[in-house]
Amino acid sequence: MTDIRVLSDEAQFRAHTTVFRRAMHWGPPSDDDWKVVQPSYEPDRVLAAFDGDEMIGTTQSYASSLVVPGGAVVPHAAVSRVGVRADYTRRGVLTALMREQLSSLPDPVATLRASEGRIYGRFGYGLAGRWRTVEVDAKRAVIPGEMTGRVRMLDQDTADKLLPELHEALGLSRPVRSADGLAGGRGHAIARA
Repeated sequence: MTDIRVLSDEAQFRAHTTVFRRAMHWGPPSDDDWKVVQPSYEPDRVLAAFDGDEMIGTTQSYASSLVVPGGAVVPHAAVSRVGVRADYTRRGVLTALMREQLSSLPDPVATLRASEGRIYGRFGYGLAGRWRTVEVDAKRAVIPGEMTGRVRMLDQDTADKLLPELHEALGLSRPVRSADGLAGGRGHAIARA
């Protein structure tokens, strides 16, 4: 029988990270990885599925805000780290986790960035955006109009100061902790910029 529990301490959070990473076919976090990941855990927003005392699935959310059509800003749950151990898939573990999470969240809206988006439609999630990889032949490319502004590299301290200001100016928000690790690893600012 699957039991869904709210996690609350560092040892549980680290086990949660290990189960999630293994579900993604990654190894457990090193001590250095854990130093980056640990601050991202928010109490009362971390759930795990258990079979007896064994953790078999994970999900969590971050308190955030979302600008909706018309410009209103609403609180929202940024759902992340959803995973089920390979030896427990197709047994209702994900369904139990998602139902418990969505019914217990205080936020009126939840978003999820999923590695397999087709799975989550049954929980009310849908496509919010698409991405595409484009290759440009620099020898043949023409940029219309005059270029203004400039691009510059930022050191970590400057980025820590400017990125929250930019997010606020654009009506975006993200937990401060999600900016940790921008200088390397799997930081999305590096991998996706």
